[in-house]
Amino acid sequence: MIAVAILLILIAAFYLFVVAFLADFWLAFFKRDSQLSRSEKRSGLVIITIAAMLWIFVIPFAYLELLAKRKKLKRDREITSYFSDPRSGFFK
Repeated sequence: MIAVAILLILIAAFYLFVVAFLADFWLAFFKRDSQLSRSEKRSGLVIITIAAMLWIFVIPFAYLELLAKRKKLKRDREITSYFSDPRSGFFK
């Protein structure tokens, strides 16, 4: 029972560490933009807060999207190289 409690505490600590890290990282980029109005700054802070708290859902989906784009790019390159290679037989 104690091992489960310790594990839950470690998981919660890791989650909170990542939330703080992401919020700090994104906030640094956000502060660089000096052309935002007051309402844009307020809404940006809300979005950063929500995104940092939901990182556990957002990051895996973003990674899956990145993998899908990479796969599509690889397939497009193979098609382009096939049609641009005179030895492929396409131009015969």
